[in-house]
Amino acid sequence: MKKLLKKNIGILCLFTTILFFQCASVTQKQTDETDIDSSLLIPVRVGNNYGYIDKNGKYEILPKFLDAEEFVDGYAVVCTEDGEGAINKQGEYVIEPQSQFSIEMREGSGKFVMHKQNNYRQTVAAGLVDYSGIWSLSPIKCGELYYGGNGVFTYSKIMNPSQILHSDDIKRGIIINGVVQQPIFEYDCSIVFQEGLSEVIFNNKYGYIDSCGKMAINPIFDYAYSFSKGLARVRYYGWKFIDKTGKIILSLPYDEVKDFSEGLAAVKNGKKWGYINKKGDLVIPLQFPDEYIENERNYGFDADDFCGGIVRVCFDNGKFGVIDKKGKTIVPPEYDYIKRITTDNIKVEKDGKCGVINKKGKTIVPLEYDDLRITKDYVIVKQNEKFGLIDKKGEILFEPKFGYIGIWGEVIFAQEKLYGQFGIIDREGNWIAVPQFDDVSDWNARRIQKFFF
Repeated sequence: MKKLLKKNIGILCLFTTILFFQCASVTQKQTDETDIDSSLLIPVRVGNNYGYIDKNGKYEILPKFLDAEEFVDGYAVVCTEDGEGAINKQGEYVIEPQSQFSIEMREGSGKFVMHKQNNYRQTVAAGLVDYSGIWSLSPIKCGELYYGGNGVFTYSKIMNPSQILHSDDIKRGIIINGVVQQPIFEYDCSIVFQEGLSEVIFNNKYGYIDSCGKMAINPIFDYAYSFSKGLARVRYYGWKFIDKTGKIILSLPYDEVKDFSEGLAAVKNGKKWGYINKKGDLVIPLQFPDEYIENERNYGFDADDFCGGIVRVCFDNGKFGVIDKKGKTIVPPEYDYIKRITTDNIKVEKDGKCGVINKKGKTIVPLEYDDLRITKDYVIVKQNEKFGLIDKKGEILFEPKFGYIGIWGEVIFAQEKLYGQFGIIDREGNWIAVPQFDDVSDWNARRIQKFFF
């Protein structure tokens, strides 16, 4: 195998190998998508070029890239005039920039996914390169190639390229330890492993494979979801829960069923939601409507998972409140909207204003802000087009005065005025690095979701 070099990458031949099943021994690294490791270098743009800074705004890698992604497993994908490449944290190329391949990374995969594209930016082949820059799988003719977890990669392939393309003509296959297996699964189901199994579609029915590529649960279901805490939700003559052997644990007489969370699962008949336990007993009656009213318009509402023993629900009056696992009302239905509960602090809205309550309904941030966002350590508040900062106990660190605020791990970025340059501030609103950055990398759409409201 050869290292990827800028001069010779175009001469690699394409091939497809179909081999027997091999077990994978790699376990997917699980991460919290809402948290960012602040020790990672931060991609910023100055003028037309991106570089990387530390938490104090000091350049670790000078701006010289046209685009730059965040570091994953110690490496980052960058773009230059010559194309996309990959660098380590010292700014050294492990994959030289080249125009023939686009590069993707997934945390814990141990590989760069190399997509070869035609003049229309469509993938015609893909391969894998390890973090030392060595091809571990030379490009094969295929469409998308992505990491599905448990050391398994998934690819798609058009089976009848000469015909008019339909989804039935595209199949999915898996790659284990560099061995390419035949594409036999339907395209409409992504292969992503949870708890060692992934749902697949075979002959228009859902089943489950293990990380060796072996069919662990035969494809007999009309629909199937990922495993969670040893159970999976399937559609098979009604809704069922099965275990990892495929044994039916529960048969449920409901129109809709959600996954279990903290021992309870949401169920719905008609237009009312309730909750069952793992025995199938209806422990919280079907009483919560599946829609709410906002600005005289009706919006659909799906029941949530429990978090820390509580869950938000919509009541018959069209307002939101919070109940516990016994169905007891913890927060009365008085809010126009409550954001899905994922932390100890909860965003609430009423009469066009936003605030924060805790899990007991106590006010942490009063209902007086135009908008707010709860982060791990702070609440970013917006009022009259200015942004301020409050800690998670409700103490005002500084009143709204900046044009914008965004959090990256422990680093607080701010703009003096909206659409101005970014600088770095401390928790009291003092400048650590004066505004000088035109942007914090927005190449990765996932980053925008974390960084902004």
